[in-house]
Amino acid sequence: MVFILYSYCQTLQPGPSVHWGLSLSLGPLLGSLNLNQGVLESKTSSARRRRYIEEAELFNIEVLLAVDYSVHLFHGREHIQKYLLTFMNIVNEIYQDHSLGANINIVLVKIIALSASKSLEIISLGNPQKSLENVCGWSYLLHREQNHAEQHDHTIYLSRQEFGPSGMQGYAPVTGMCQLHQSCVLVIDDGFTSAFVAAHETGHVLGMEHDGEANNCIDDVPLGSIMSPRVQATFYRYHWSRCSWMELHKYLHTYDCLRDDPFYYDWPVLPQLPGFQYTMDQQCHFDFGPGYSLCTAYTTHDPCKQLWCSDYHNPFYCKTKKGPPLDGTKCAPGKHCYKGVCTKLTPDMLRQDGHWGSWSPDSSCSRTCGGGVTFRTRRCDNPAPANGGRTCFGNSYEFQLCNREECPPLSDFRSDQCKVWNPFYEHEGKKHHWLPYQHPDPDERCRLYCQSKETSEVVFMNKMVHDGTPCSYDDPYSVCFQGESKCGRGPREERQD
Repeated sequence: MVFILYSYCQTLQPGPSVHWGLSLSLGPLLGSLNLNQGVLESKTSSARRRRYIEEAELFNIEVLLAVDYSVHLFHGREHIQKYLLTFMNIVNEIYQDHSLGANINIVLVKIIALSASKSLEIISLGNPQKSLENVCGWSYLLHREQNHAEQHDHTIYLSRQEFGPSGMQGYAPVTGMCQLHQSCVLVIDDGFTSAFVAAHETGHVLGMEHDGEANNCIDDVPLGSIMSPRVQATFYRYHWSRCSWMELHKYLHTYDCLRDDPFYYDWPVLPQLPGFQYTMDQQCHFDFGPGYSLCTAYTTHDPCKQLWCSDYHNPFYCKTKKGPPLDGTKCAPGKHCYKGVCTKLTPDMLRQDGHWGSWSPDSSCSRTCGGGVTFRTRRCDNPAPANGGRTCFGNSYEFQLCNREECPPLSDFRSDQCKVWNPFYEHEGKKHHWLPYQHPDPDERCRLYCQSKETSEVVFMNKMVHDGTPCSYDDPYSVCFQGESKCGRGPREERQD
């Protein structure tokens, strides 16, 4: 009996980075495919216009998934959509892992299947750098305006062509997210384990490097870290290392393209566990190609611990990628694989994606004149996500300007908020007359700073300004909301349910 463990390596200098093989884990996301002539592309639909409400804790990577003709030919027109959606769900699940320390959603906005001629034009056999340059250049030409339903932040290109040396599984630049000529990765389609390659390569674009090579996280490698140069993660054993966490957070705040809301798509709903729709024979076919199915020559091993496959021409020669079958794969009558064990499934094992509850009533306007703010909120509790289920997409609040008529002459909302402290607030043992102060740092303008009329000292009052306070005296249409400046953004747009 023989097993094959795929390893992989890369160059970490500026410019593209090379990778070679790996093993993986599962997740949630969706897309749709519509095939026609030279470039075959997907239908997309949007449930609403994009709203630009900044929510720093939520990041959405809107992905264009491109597959070349070799992938389309291997999976077939009838089955490729389901395969690609499952693949992207796995990538998203990897990014949902709590060890990443960030709320990142992988949002599939479009699928494009390329014709044979276009596929050969893009992939330069044996030349990964040239192939990646072609992919990035091609995807850059598909760039749309930021508020377009098919706008993408990042491209994942799947191919079964040998774009590099034998065993090379992925290629990507280190950093480049939100720069469309660099936010692209090239991945070999080698079964569902390749979703780990896609997650790994996307990690490089986000600024992460190899554990134990460019950082001191070598101890995470045998534990299944995603950014390991020799990936040992499996569907039920993977994590992001502490180094990946630090490297991501070094750059994440600069990726403004990830802060907008994604459009919602009417994609097909996938089963709660991906293995519900794929047998072990099918997964062997994806991993090793035509003619491969579950190895039945040896019956001593647990079929859910590792997926062993053999070619029907040589059934006693078995191979594995050292990963288990997908969770939900049938392994015995009434039993399915779950985290590497053949067991009876119970409701608490099944993932439940979260869905939004109803909007609350609108709040009262924060001002009686001069442009206040009214807002409403909702909770992700209908139902709440459970057992690793996906959190709700979108924002938990929306706001609008209200009472926009001008206030009486000499009225100043920021000034009123400072004046209220005159009788109460003592600074250095004395009461002062407090005047409004506009901080020079735009990020500080929604915090209440006041200036003493007597000493000219500036003091932070340990409070945020009231909702609806203009961010700046120079721009009356920019307002503060919940302590953040919404300058020239969502408040002036119409809201939709």
